[in-house]
Amino acid sequence: MRITVPPRPEPGDHHVAILFMVPAQGREQIRLNRGIGAPIYITVPGPVDDTVKITRLAMPSFSPGGPIRISATFRNTGTVHRDFRGEKGRLRLRVGGGTVTLPDFTVPRGETRNVSVQWNDPPAMCRCRAELAFPSRDGSMQRAAASVTIFPVVRATVVLVGLVLLGLVGLLGRRFYRGRVTAAAEVLRRQEDAETATTAGKDAMPDTTDGR
Repeated sequence: MRITVPPRPEPGDHHVAILFMVPAQGREQIRLNRGIGAPIYITVPGPVDDTVKITRLAMPSFSPGGPIRISATFRNTGTVHRDFRGEKGRLRLRVGGGTVTLPDFTVPRGETRNVSVQWNDPPAMCRCRAELAFPSRDGSMQRAAASVTIFPVVRATVVLVGLVLLGLVGLLGRRFYRGRVTAAAEVLRRQEDAETATTAGKDAMPDTTDGR
């Protein structure tokens, strides 16, 4: 393959795709082609710009708990691709008091790239803010942010139901105890009334003994 460069090419990346094909095989009605494509990046020397802008940082606005998926969208507005690879080049997302590292990726010239990462250990409950920032060639910072409210609905519901059941059990137990105390007091009162009536009857009976 030979590539002819124009007299005054635009500096930066230029994309070429080479497609290797084999002759079609099959019957006349149905013919199958097989091919392999190979992308090639040609970089023309000169002043270049690898500006990449982050256009969106997205995450669920609410989560009941567990891992959370965070995605970022990048747009290359420069003249060459930009790599975010290796220990120094990888982007790190600040969220929930910690960091989450994005996977290695490249944003080609004039293209938009969406990259996702999973936040595996969020706190049980919080209003968490995720922030992503990285420098451009001119020294300015590209920034984006998103927020999520984490509240364990299922766990809170279980706890609430448990508290309600405990309250009902306590209420029923208190009523049962009061009923037993009231019944015992009624029995004692009846016994006292009976003893009082017996004593009063004895005092009212005439003395039939001989005066001698």
